[in-house]
Amino acid sequence: MTFPWFVDFLSRLLGINVYGVEGFYIPYFYALSDQIGANLAGLIFLVKRSGSPRGVLKAYTKNPVMLTSLMALLLDGHGQVSSSTLRKRAYPLT
Repeated sequence: MTFPWFVDFLSRLLGINVYGVEGFYIPYFYALSDQIGANLAGLIFLVKRSGSPRGVLKAYTKNPVMLTSLMALLLDGHGQVSSSTLRKRAYPLT
């Protein structure tokens, strides 16, 4: 979960203005890291509460917060791939 710190630090070392438009990607990594951490914390809670893998899966699929968190992670990854593909089609020389 410390990956955004390294991205932020490396960007600063490279001279990128992290408060300007050039550093637009830094808040994205912080938000994604928080989302992954919340999902893992919820999963650990369910493992301790349920005890069995089948119980964890059942509790996970019935919990709307966990499903929404998973959906956010999956859609975010899909959005990143889609936007990259669309950018390459719109600007083929970049």
